Amino acid sequence: MTLTLNSAPSVLFKSRSISIPTLNIYSDNIDLIKLSFKEQLKQTTLFKNASVILDLSNLETPIDALKLINICHEQSIYPIATQGGNQLITDQFKKAGIRKLSDVNDVKDTQTSELVITKTVRSGQEIYSEKPIVILGDVSAAAEVASNASIHIYGELRGKAMAGVRGDTSAHIFASSSQAELVAIGKQFISAEQSNIINFKTPSRFTIMDKKIKAFNL
Repeated sequence: MTLTLNSAPSVLFKSRSISIPTLNIYSDNIDLIKLSFKEQLKQTTLFKNASVILDLSNLETPIDALKLINICHEQSIYPIATQGGNQLITDQFKKAGIRKLSDVNDVKDTQTSELVITKTVRSGQEIYSEKPIVILGDVSAAAEVASNASIHIYGELRGKAMAGVRGDTSAHIFASSSQAELVAIGKQFISAEQSNIINFKTPSRFTIMDKKIKAFNL
């Protein structure tokens, strides 16, 4: 079968106001998407090694989530979340490890240089900000917090914390205590299954040293 591109692309890059790129998916045809990727990425390297949000709002039928994610990785593009799309479609991506962004209550995104969250981040909630994030409560198990910069948690970290998601390896993660499921800085990450260094009962910070995540008591 020969595929050709028409005037309506099957994928189209756009930029969100929060400065993380959005990859808009217009087709459920994996082969056509792969072809469109190659054509568009010939024209720019802007999205190489970038984290992206997959916008699924233009899809009406399910798509092979794992194949789409693999195509992205082949082009050094890394989906971190989805937005839009019906329940059936977003559930496919959730099973593949890519969860849907959701509106979060008790978030104060002021004109200051940081995002302040005044209560515990509950299980199933996901928060993203280009600013440093300050959480005055806990991060519950199965909750996710991601920032372009550093993350400060004044309670216990039991879910996932991802700092420097745009590749900033100078970012830090601070927590009063931790039984984390995963911590990540830049492209480096540690899960609870890999190491017990992300479990501690005293205030500590995670940072990158020698291209590895390390934990230090405060």
